[in-house]
Amino acid sequence: MKTNALSNGPKTLKDAQSLAVQAENSYKARKYEEAINNYKTVVYAFPRESFGYNSAYNIACCYSILGDKENGCIWLAVAFKNGFARYDQVRKDSDLDSIRSEPRYKALLQGR
Repeated sequence: MKTNALSNGPKTLKDAQSLAVQAENSYKARKYEEAINNYKTVVYAFPRESFGYNSAYNIACCYSILGDKENGCIWLAVAFKNGFARYDQVRKDSDLDSIRSEPRYKALLQGR
């Protein structure tokens, strides 16, 4: 996926923004797997830009909604690593409810 995203993914921030909007529309339509794929393409192409780390956060939300706690925590860690810093949002976002009791989630938020 990552290699394909880098070679076929967005080349400009404008393209990344457009793909992030498509992903958001999929998310709103509860097409979470489709949203994840589009968000991942944005993350792989622009990981440290706001579109990238916000997309990583949204991937964590999608996986959490789907009940995939491991990937939810992994992608939340990616979001933090790449620059996502809205910790109050993380603590309140109901999309992340399924991972709140996970030790990795707790460790990610410890001291933040």
